[in-house]
Amino acid sequence: MATVRAIIYPPCCLLCDAPGDNALNLCAPCHADLPWNTHACLQCALPMTTTEASNICGQCLANPPAFQQATAPLCYASSVAWMIAGLKFRQQLGNARLLGQLLANALPLQTTGRPDLIMPVPLHPGRLRERGYNQALEIARPVARATSLAIDYRSLRRCKPTSPQSSLGLKARRKNLLGAFECRQNLAGKHIALIDDVMTSGSTLNAAALALKKAGAVQVSAWVAARAPLNAI
Repeated sequence: MATVRAIIYPPCCLLCDAPGDNALNLCAPCHADLPWNTHACLQCALPMTTTEASNICGQCLANPPAFQQATAPLCYASSVAWMIAGLKFRQQLGNARLLGQLLANALPLQTTGRPDLIMPVPLHPGRLRERGYNQALEIARPVARATSLAIDYRSLRRCKPTSPQSSLGLKARRKNLLGAFECRQNLAGKHIALIDDVMTSGSTLNAAALALKKAGAVQVSAWVAARAPLNAI
């Protein structure tokens, strides 16, 4: 079926309209030009310089997040920021498929272990009605297909509306998300992979991970398409 679909609808680069490469809606030159997050903190995926001795950033050493590991194949810049903005604000759902495929290709499942479930970071019901879809769930779908992992998009809930994180400073972001999530599923002993489009300060994923830990999860991994650099936080 996938082969027939590829013949009828051959992949086309979302960035330049050239023929897609390797079954992706991305050509080889545009793939090479993406802002890849090649050297990052193992815990929060913050981009780091190759000269830094530790594989854990200073922020995680001083104040570890509730998730134990993060994967973010791309930096939130240039074409990646454009794709994520198109997905979130212009209903360009095809961007989610590509971002999810790139995320799936980068997952270190052999070293971090396979999670029991994938959970996309939920939107508050009011925001979901306004947008019509959850961009994190749309990114999670191709990841689930590529990894054969199940998606649970019902158990983790955003139980209170919050101000947009982009308008707040670091301390305000953390306060804004206090008690924002709840999980009604018993996750005792489980490893959960949280999926979102972009991690900026990490406050959203941290708050969601805390709710999962409260529900019994023993390990939480954060899987995001892109990670913002330190100067964007």
